[in-house]
Amino acid sequence: MSSAAIWAASIGLSTAITSAIVPSFIQNYGWEKGFLLLGGMYAVALFLGAFLLIEKPADVGMLPYGVTEDSLAAVAEQATNDSSTVVTNHKNTDMTYAQALRSPVFYLLALSFVCFAMISTFTQQIPIFFTTKGATDVQAGMVLSIAAIVMIASKIIMGIASDKLGATKAFYIFTTIYILAFCIFAATDNITILTGAAMIYAVSTGVPAVMNQLVTFEVLGKKEFTAIWGILSTASSLGLALGGPLLGYFYDATGSYNMTIIVSIVFMVVCLASFFFAVTLRQGELRKA
Repeated sequence: MSSAAIWAASIGLSTAITSAIVPSFIQNYGWEKGFLLLGGMYAVALFLGAFLLIEKPADVGMLPYGVTEDSLAAVAEQATNDSSTVVTNHKNTDMTYAQALRSPVFYLLALSFVCFAMISTFTQQIPIFFTTKGATDVQAGMVLSIAAIVMIASKIIMGIASDKLGATKAFYIFTTIYILAFCIFAATDNITILTGAAMIYAVSTGVPAVMNQLVTFEVLGKKEFTAIWGILSTASSLGLALGGPLLGYFYDATGSYNMTIIVSIVFMVVCLASFFFAVTLRQGELRKA
């Protein structure tokens, strides 16, 4: 199972636990002590996390990227006559940071990530959306709570799917599922069916947290992944910053979520199309290499 999926699922679980504890703590002791509590929790997490840092691949029984057992044996044989160090040969199929910035594949992936992250902010609108469809406040809250649980489990499922099918195929599947959820939102006012659609929606909401890194790794390679992801990861942050105000604007302007859902479907189609073209272009480049 992908470690990224477990990591993302643990974030969702910690968020659920924190959301249950902190509000009541603030209510009983005040917001000042609430901030102190959060600060203490972050300090503990930072301290414990420091013990998980790995400085060298050998610390976890791994070899540096590009080094194999055979290359180590060859170097060992020459050690008495040759003082050269191990040369790591990266695959030609892996992009360097400079190549990525010049490639349309990079920007198509960025566009895909921005679009998905934008529409994932619809999670904030779900309770209001359900009340506009006739659900009570309690029902709307229950739907969001159940969806949050599904989101945690779905991140683990994403990791398993990526391991079994590959990250790109898994991305196609979860993006299509997301579009399906919005199509159901647009097609009915039945609360039961909408609740099912919300669960379908929740299955794919964790894509930016789990899948983006995996598909970047798979499509662009691992040669300079850290540098490439350092830039590409900002696409999701940009999408989150733009999505909330954009989706909220359409509801405020029309008094209905119909336009919001239509816009969401359009952006998700753009997301899927840009990802498809990114993968297709990259595959074409690899065939020519």
